Amino acid sequence: MTCARSEAAEGSVLVEALVGISMLVVMTTTLLSFSTSWLAATEASQIRTDGLEMAADRLAGEMLAARPEGHAHDASADVSGHATVAAELSAWGSGAGLADICGVTGPRGLGGPVVTVARVGDDTPVLRLMGTGLEPRRVRQADQLVAVDGGSLRIEGDGVEGHTVVVRSGEERVDRVIDAGGCLRLPALGPGRHVLAADPDAGGSSLIDEWHRGAGSLDLERSVLDRAMLGRWVLSTPAQVIVDIDASGARLPDVVRPGALRWMVRGDEAREARDPGTARALHPGPMTFVVSSCVNPEAYGSSTSVEVAAGEDIEVLVPLAVVTLEGLEGRSEDAINVVRVTGCSDGSGLRPTVRWEGDLSDGMRIALPHGDWEASVQTIAGARITGPVLMRAGVPDEIVRFP
Repeated sequence: MTCARSEAAEGSVLVEALVGISMLVVMTTTLLSFSTSWLAATEASQIRTDGLEMAADRLAGEMLAARPEGHAHDASADVSGHATVAAELSAWGSGAGLADICGVTGPRGLGGPVVTVARVGDDTPVLRLMGTGLEPRRVRQADQLVAVDGGSLRIEGDGVEGHTVVVRSGEERVDRVIDAGGCLRLPALGPGRHVLAADPDAGGSSLIDEWHRGAGSLDLERSVLDRAMLGRWVLSTPAQVIVDIDASGARLPDVVRPGALRWMVRGDEAREARDPGTARALHPGPMTFVVSSCVNPEAYGSSTSVEVAAGEDIEVLVPLAVVTLEGLEGRSEDAINVVRVTGCSDGSGLRPTVRWEGDLSDGMRIALPHGDWEASVQTIAGARITGPVLMRAGVPDEIVRFP
């Protein structure tokens, strides 16, 4: 009995020893694999770090020096205890440049220096750094006697083919015709200021730019130094637009202070205001027409948006707000005085006034520009009869009751 127990104990010890040896082998193998991977990763990281430092220094030097593109330089450095890396400096580009703006249909061409770092004897790059330059370095002065050729402008718009543009340089004048592709080929131009104008005497009177400028005010000023003039100019055949007021049968104001109700185009920096029913030549495209007592198309007022085509003759109706007035029994000889709650957003602080004088009746409908107004009943001489009542012109079925 004692012998059997001894043999069992010895067997158990032998099994434990074998298991322990197996675990030790597994741990040793794992540690060896981890150590090998760690050393390889450390070496690769060191190579990339040293290569990045070299590439950054070389790229920074190239960008600061602003050397011409198309060259290549080689440099190498020893990475202590690991390998030798080399940095190669060259140039890169991405398609057509700006030699002829009329031939460029996509984004402008980019380019610049690029530094590639690789281990010596291995063609696989460790890393690559690229510097971007929109255009090569420019000279600081130009020969006043040397004209620059190859300039062009892309004319973007409708109906521009065959129109003449005059290029004026001091007392000199050269005529150029816009071709079928919308390109204006420019003559050789010397350094200095040049003015391009659609000349009315040369068939350019019917063109208009995106700022709604035409005829004598239609010009473009550009400077030339050491390279050809390139760019774009938005011109089109104008649309003739007549804007009128839609009062929906309501009574229009008898008096507007200051001025009168006029129509404008939102976004027009000239803030040109026209009387209702008059025409104006405008650049085609989406437009918002505003009728207001302010001389500011950005101020709140009655408006409507229309897509206008080049060469089109069009009439646009801008609907005014309609308000019904009650409490006017026995006040037919008085006046309704209405003042804007807010100003014209033009810095003047002006609050326009509109009036209906005489012939008042209970339930009468009046038409005025959209917005919030203060309305009161006054005598014709201007003495107030009632206190002001808020009038929200533009709210559907708006009714104002005077006390």
